[in-house]
Amino acid sequence: MKQFHYSAYGLTFTSAFEIRGLLECIGEQEEVILKMGKIDTSPFSIKKGFLIREMTPDGFLFCVENVAAFLISDGKHITIDAYTEDKGVWETLLLGPVMAALLQQNGFLTLHGSAFLFEEKAVLMLGATGVGKSSLAMALHKKGNCYLTDDICAITFSTEGEPLLYLGSSHVNLWEDSIEALGLSQNTSHQIRLGLSRHQFIMDLPRLNKCHPIKRVYLLEVGSIQDDILAAQKLDLMSSIKLLYKNIYGINSLRDMELENESFKMIHIMAAQITCSKLDRQHAQMDIKLVAEHLESFLKL
Repeated sequence: MKQFHYSAYGLTFTSAFEIRGLLECIGEQEEVILKMGKIDTSPFSIKKGFLIREMTPDGFLFCVENVAAFLISDGKHITIDAYTEDKGVWETLLLGPVMAALLQQNGFLTLHGSAFLFEEKAVLMLGATGVGKSSLAMALHKKGNCYLTDDICAITFSTEGEPLLYLGSSHVNLWEDSIEALGLSQNTSHQIRLGLSRHQFIMDLPRLNKCHPIKRVYLLEVGSIQDDILAAQKLDLMSSIKLLYKNIYGINSLRDMELENESFKMIHIMAAQITCSKLDRQHAQMDIKLVAEHLESFLKL
């Protein structure tokens, strides 16, 4: 049986199936094994009408009704039991909440955001779904500031305590209005889910270092200012800690796996090392290219 080898989020993967958007690698020691298999979910009840999220003796169980069940074990194994032939649907879960749980088991801090490279350092953009993280990262990528990751920001620390961001997958998810504003073609993407006007692109990225020091973190907001196109407000230490904690990706899985305290410690270290700011723009329909130009000018200060 053919096996596929990938590198992403600071880990190497050996998979029984192809995964779009992960960087292929050869000759690196496998750290995580992905395979298909049957998973018994019968002892557990469906929550919220569609979801199972439980710690079991074999690992962390994540299951979405009629889509797939995933068993994540010791940060080293992921077993997938697919209930649908639409691989794109369960692959989206694999590279989202399932990947976040795996990273958490491996000691990473996982933040919900996008990131790009500016002067060899990573700039993170956090915020609520739909606030413009991905489209702004894409706009800055088109200006020469290379895209690093979308959705999950996987972070560890150097021996000196410096926060490091790892390259993620080359997926980027964009709403249709952002695709139009950025002048992209939907022909190079696929719709994430029927009825949802959001599309997934696979970026063609240059070979980059696996990790980069983090320069700044921005919390994106809309409608908080009246006069300026864009305004940045530096946060103090306590506000930075609250910002980072609020934007943990997969906070519920952290709690279920009893790893929340470790992530909270990492947030304290990170907040003390870097500048966190709120980044406000007047309205959501503002030209994303103009916003990118103004953010780039902030970064040069």
